[in-house]
Formats: sequence, C-alpha cells, structure tokens
Amino acid sequence: MERLLLLCLGFTLLAPTAAMGCGVTCLADFRERTGIRSPIPIPIRDGVLWTRPATGNSESRFAQPRGWGTAALGAAALASRYWTDGPDEPAWEGGTLFDDDVRDSLRARSESGRDRAADVSDFLEGVLWTYLVVDTALISDWELQKQVWLINLDATFLNFMTTDVAKFSAGRRRPHGGNNRSFWSGHASNAATAAGLSCAHHLKAQRYGEPWADGLACAGVAALAAATGVLRVVGDRHYVTDVIAGWGAGFLAGYLLPSVWHYAETRPNASTGRFLPIVGRREFGVRYVANF
Repeated sequence: MERLLLLCLGFTLLAPTAAMGCGVTCLADFRERTGIRSPIPIPIRDGVLWTRPATGNSESRFAQPRGWGTAALGAAALASRYWTDGPDEPAWEGGTLFDDDVRDSLRARSESGRDRAADVSDFLEGVLWTYLVVDTALISDWELQKQVWLINLDATFLNFMTTDVAKFSAGRRRPHGGNNRSFWSGHASNAATAAGLSCAHHLKAQRYGEPWADGLACAGVAALAAATGVLRVVGDRHYVTDVIAGWGAGFLAGYLLPSVWHYAETRPNASTGRFLPIVGRREFGVRYVANF
C-alpha cells in the first residue's frame, strides 16, 4: 500500500511540474514568434476582460471580478472561522452507507502509518496551493493577473466559509475520535478548490496556450486532489463520505463557480434582448429583438 501511494505521489507531483515547464517553453516560443509579451493578447475594454482563445477565431468575454465582492466573501469566511467552532458533543457518530467497509479496506494498520498518511495529505494540499500561487504570479499581464487573484480569492473564501458552516452544523465525530468536525473534509475541499481553480484557468483561459499542456496541468492537480482525499481515509482522519462531500464542495467553489460566472463566454457585440410592440393593419403583438 505504501509503495503504491509513493508511486502515485511521484506521478501526481510530476504532471503539473512538467506542464508548467512546458508552459514556460510554449510562452517563450510564442513571444519569439510574435513579439507579444503575454501568451494571449488581452486588452481590457469597458471594465470587462476580453481574450482571444488559442484555438478558433471568435472572441470571448470574461466577466471581471469585483473587489468589493471578494472583500465581502473574505469577511464572511473570517466570521465563520471564529463563530462556528465544532460542538462539544457530537451530533453524528459512526459511519454511514459504505463508510465502514471503505475504512476497513483503506485505513493504515499501524498508528505510525496513519500519522504518515495524514502528514502526506498536509503536504499535498500545500503543493496544490503553492502551484496555484506560483502559476498565477507568473502571468505577465498585471491587469489579468489581478483579476485571476480575485477569482482565486472568491473561490477560496467561499470554500472556507461553507466548510466551516458544514462542520459546525453536522457536528460529526471523527473516526479516530479527536473532535467533532469530521464532515465534510476540509483537506478534501481545500485540495479540490485549488485544483478546480487551476483547471478553470487552464481549460477555460488556456493559461499555457497549448491545449495538451493545459490539460496535463489540470490532470496533475486533479490527481493530487484525489490523493489528498484518499490519504485522509488512510490516516483515519475522515470517513469516505466526508471526503466525497469535500471534493464536491471544492469542485463547486473552485471550478464550477469560476467557469459559470467568470469564464462564461458570450459574443463581444451581444446585447440584452428587448421586447418591441407590433401594431399594424394586419398584425398586432410583441416582437423580441436581440443580437446573437
């Protein structure tokens, strides 16, 4: 089991690192061929981020994050951290559904093995956040980098807030005892949020400018997030349902929210449709007019 985990760890650490190295190479080649500093030409117009994808001829409009919204989410996350400490008495104990079967199969047999699994899960979560921070800091266009930072903070604050509220509301006892903050797994949700953000930036905005390099980066961080959650079960820190719920919450905050809200694509000249009255000798009604 430990050899298999080490092998998986080596692969998952290698994939995003290789993708970043390839991305830097791709950017250098792009700059040499075109003379453009940024990997993708990104002018800012009317408070909206516009970018031309690496493939296709159509432009995409990306909604620009607002600083006040990020500040509000940050304040809510800070409040939840201080006001939602775990209850003294558990409201939920024991496994449910397939928790006990998975726990018996994956839990390390020795206490030292469980402690090592927990330590590695801490390390992997740190790797994911470090990769996201470094990858964002390497964006050469400052205006784009600032907007990506805001997107990252929005998702991170949302994840912190919902995770704290869930832990307080569920009051689930950890499988090894400890405290009553087992559901859902904070490591799993944090890892999925960081991985989801990286995937959103690479798959939606083509951060490296090459689809296969961006796909490799996303696959690597997704594998790291999966390994982080599995190790929480191996270390007996969480039930598998805690981890699955954490993955889902992190995916919603880290990938779905940026993809739907910030990276939703529309045509650059599209405008909101409107209804116009129709009055004539042979027709009477309402017509809906919009640009498509």
